[in-house]
Amino acid sequence: VEPTSLIILLAREYRLMYYVSKMYQNQISLREISNNLNLADWQIDKLYNNAIHYKEKELLKNLVDLCNLDKNIKKGIWDKNTAIYNFLLEACT
Repeated sequence: VEPTSLIILLAREYRLMYYVSKMYQNQISLREISNNLNLADWQIDKLYNNAIHYKEKELLKNLVDLCNLDKNIKKGIWDKNTAIYNFLLEACT
């Protein structure tokens, strides 16, 4: 998988996990979350089950880190392979 594609996919997952966890905290129903995010119930369940393994700050930090990664790769500041590798190492520890 191309590193830039992986960044996009990971950012989407972190963003959706954050949205789902915040909506659950605000006691929004599964149906309403599904409608708001245009996702199936099973996808919401998967995202919630993944999100509970993170603190809210971790989800946001990883999302911001991925945005910065993407920006710096596009500006030519960072090598895409090294940058995604370093992100994955940090995110998994």
